[in-house]
Amino acid sequence: MIAGPLVGDSFAQPSSLNAAEVFKKTSPAVVTIVTASAQGSGVLVDSSGLVVTNLHVVQGETQATIKLANGDAYDSVEVSEVDSRKDVVLLKIKGFKLPYAELGDSDSVVIGQATFAIGTPQGMELSISEGIVSAVRDSGDGYRVIQTTAAISPGSSGGGLFDNAGRLVGITSFKLRGGEALNFAVPINYVRGMLGGASRLTLAELATKYPKPQSETLPAASASNSVPRLARGYTSGSNFAMFEPRPDGSVYASFSTASGVVYGSSTLQWDKDKKAFIGRGTIKTVCGQVDTRIWDAPIVDEVYVISDGFIRERWTQPTRVNCSKRQVLNFLWQEGIWYVPR
Repeated sequence: MIAGPLVGDSFAQPSSLNAAEVFKKTSPAVVTIVTASAQGSGVLVDSSGLVVTNLHVVQGETQATIKLANGDAYDSVEVSEVDSRKDVVLLKIKGFKLPYAELGDSDSVVIGQATFAIGTPQGMELSISEGIVSAVRDSGDGYRVIQTTAAISPGSSGGGLFDNAGRLVGITSFKLRGGEALNFAVPINYVRGMLGGASRLTLAELATKYPKPQSETLPAASASNSVPRLARGYTSGSNFAMFEPRPDGSVYASFSTASGVVYGSSTLQWDKDKKAFIGRGTIKTVCGQVDTRIWDAPIVDEVYVISDGFIRERWTQPTRVNCSKRQVLNFLWQEGIWYVPR
């Protein structure tokens, strides 16, 4: 076991490390989390046993075992803090002088910089993958996510995304299947605001408050009048769509480019007669060939679930606008097929 911190918590710019050096520096702080139904990853963020991971790793579970890199295992696990919106939870084990990760500044992450993901993909403990930051995106639900080409797989959830100085800049959370290297992490600066709290929940209490979610299988809309469950992410070429359910039953949709720029958003409600999600929002529109200013023009969406893996989106694309009056003069209906990554 390595005692004490791996390095100090600093935003200084040390020398760049290669993959082997990053792994040597950071892997002692990466843990494996085992529950009755799944296995995930986590990262120690202080010497007394505070572990950050994804909420979905332990959601609905009443017991968990946290296994350190040196083989030590802890069965007594409490909950220090939780942010369900961002899918982040802080767990507490009864440790002393444990190795922990240096926290980086995720606000300083830049597109193209090297990243390293360390976790337990498919049960393979302490695996490292290397990539770059592809974009920093709006998740569509009130927070940003880091998109990276560093590979993650089931079991990687809750693991660490490190920069080339070995600093923890994100918590690996999900990937879009069906695309190449579309992996996402929650920025570590969101976790910083959660630090310092005392344990306040047992896992059983957490399971009562946040039960295990239902399956995200997408039933065909034509098969039932019930509201189909949209997946979190869809792709169409180099564009991305993300859908987030709201407490009032509506769904917030955001559409972004490969570079992370959000160009459209809508709030959708299920229409049982049309068997489609109907809503209004905005889409970024250029005024004209001479006037190249961009503004958020109104848009109407109809999102149809046509199969278990696809949606057809029909929308009004502004074709003529008057920027001086901020008015759409003409709409053109368009539609496209979006694929839900698996």
